[in-house]
Amino acid sequence: MVSIPEDLDQTQREVVVAYVAHDRATWRAYRAMDGDYSAVQATTGGDALAKFQNNYTRWTSQGLHASGVYRVTIQTVKVGEASSNIAVVFTCVDQHTTDLVKADGTSVGEDLQHNYSYMATLDRSSGSWMVVSDEQMGGADQC
Repeated sequence: MVSIPEDLDQTQREVVVAYVAHDRATWRAYRAMDGDYSAVQATTGGDALAKFQNNYTRWTSQGLHASGVYRVTIQTVKVGEASSNIAVVFTCVDQHTTDLVKADGTSVGEDLQHNYSYMATLDRSSGSWMVVSDEQMGGADQC
């Protein structure tokens, strides 16, 4: 995590903590690819969990894992006005030193080395904040 906004209220800070836990869990799982993604399941639900599981299954079947380092800047945290159980986190992810590699460490050649804007939606209806959807906003190098 490179930075987070400084002027967050208590609820926004809770959202950031939950988002960071999700982000760390998914990154660890994608790097290890050891079949244990229980930490992801503890921080993620809905479409975001389904997307993660689909990627994880696809990468496992191809013998791939993530490698390198990436940096996340949290730009904005918004808690829903209509429902305080919904929040959205807008981030900029720098993947310039990230790669998707085979078991022997060779790159598969996917063009990941860019900056990307992401939006993650979190839901607290189950009692704790969980990332329930996430999506890339725009194309590469948009933030």
